[in-house]
Amino acid sequence: MWVDDKFCEPRLLHRLINLRTLCIKDVSGSTIKILSALSPVPKALEVLKLRIFKNTSEQINLSSHPNIVKLVLFGSRAMLLNIEAFPPNLVKLTLVGLMVDGHLLAVLKKLPKLRILTLLRCRHDAEKMDLSGDSFPQLEVLHIEDAQGLSEVTCMDDMSMPKLKKLLLVQGPFIYSPISLRVSERLAMLRI
Repeated sequence: MWVDDKFCEPRLLHRLINLRTLCIKDVSGSTIKILSALSPVPKALEVLKLRIFKNTSEQINLSSHPNIVKLVLFGSRAMLLNIEAFPPNLVKLTLVGLMVDGHLLAVLKKLPKLRILTLLRCRHDAEKMDLSGDSFPQLEVLHIEDAQGLSEVTCMDDMSMPKLKKLLLVQGPFIYSPISLRVSERLAMLRI
């Protein structure tokens, strides 16, 4: 169930002590501040879904929420996400309709427990996505679909994504140029 941003006040969130899943639509800067603070978000929260349709200057910092293992962030019109830190124990991350820039990719590469990464209808600021360089230590599934502005995915070393089992590159009906894939021999043996 999705709740409107208007209901996300610290005094209300503080009362939901056993809440495991929280879905908020039309997220505002004030809600981002609340979520980035240490205390008001329930400690039992494991799944967080946010629909952010307005650009905000507030930095999202979810590092103080160790129990969140699944995070879904929806944006619109290739909005640039101002993220400072993700939850430290994040296992599954889905980004929809957001801008993927070099900073965001660098933060994602370092997530220690991330196993599933899904990028849907995201716009990429660089034509090439380089996944090399000791990145994604636990990643098992990488799913990229309808990638706007992306022409090549590269990972030529065997140090990156050592546990990757599945790589999905899906072209949408409105993406006209195919994405080329340059990967190491180990990754080439995967089901792609």
